[in-house]
Amino acid sequence: MFNTDQGCQFTSIEFTDILKEHNLKINRDGLVRTLDNSFAEKL
Repeated sequence: MFNTDQGCQFTSIEFTDILKEHNLKINRDGLVRTLDNSFAEKL
């Protein structure tokens, strides 16, 4: 499983195709959910 936010670099076809080629499930945090990954966002 690959967890990301809704950033354009993570939603691009090129990026998602690579994940799919490796049979990875894509999980995206909801829009305007900055607390989903607050520790990483603070870094």
